[in-house]
Amino acid sequence: MSPSRSQPAVERWATNLLTWAGSLLVVGSAVIHYYLWAGQGYRHIPTIGPLFIAQAVVGVVLAIATVLLRKLSLLLAEVGYAFSSAGGLIISVNFGLFGWQESMSAPYAGLALGVELAAGALLLPAALLLTRHRLSMNAKNIHRLGALVSGAHADAAAGVHLKRRRATTRPAATQRVKTPRSPQAGEPA
Repeated sequence: MSPSRSQPAVERWATNLLTWAGSLLVVGSAVIHYYLWAGQGYRHIPTIGPLFIAQAVVGVVLAIATVLLRKLSLLLAEVGYAFSSAGGLIISVNFGLFGWQESMSAPYAGLALGVELAAGALLLPAALLLTRHRLSMNAKNIHRLGALVSGAHADAAAGVHLKRRRATTRPAATQRVKTPRSPQAGEPA
C-alpha cells in the first residue's frame, strides 16, 4: 500500500495519516471486542462468543499488517472489517444475529459502533486515494507502453519498407550476380 514517491507529497501524507488513524481505530474495535469477550461474558454466548474473540485477533493482526506491509489489499480488508463489524452490530440490534439480540444500551455497544464507523470513514478515503494514484500510474504506463509499441511498430514498418525499397532500387553495378563456379582439379565437371 506504500504510497510511491511519484504520488504527490500531500496525497502521500494524507494516505498515510488516514491509514494509521484508521488502523488505530481498528485496534480499538478489536480491544473492545476482546474486553467484551473476556470480561463481560460474551465468551459464553454460542456463536457470538467465538466470533468476538476472532474479531479481536483479526482486528489486531490486520491493523499491524496493514501499517507494516503497506498493501492495498490489507487496507481494503480493514475497510471491510470496520464496516462489517458495524453492520453486524446494527443487524444484531434491529433483527438479532445467530439467535442473539443485542441492545444499543449494552456496555460499549455505542462506543464500538462509533469506533468502527470512524475507522471505515478514515480507511475508505485512504484506499480511494491509493487506488486513484495506482490507476493514474497504470494509465500513464499503458500510454507509455502504447507509444512504445506504436513507435516500434512504425519503426518496424518503416524498416521493412526501407529494406524493400533498397532491394528494388539498387543500382545494377552494385547488384550481386551469381557467377558459375569453375570445377576444381579432381571434381567432375
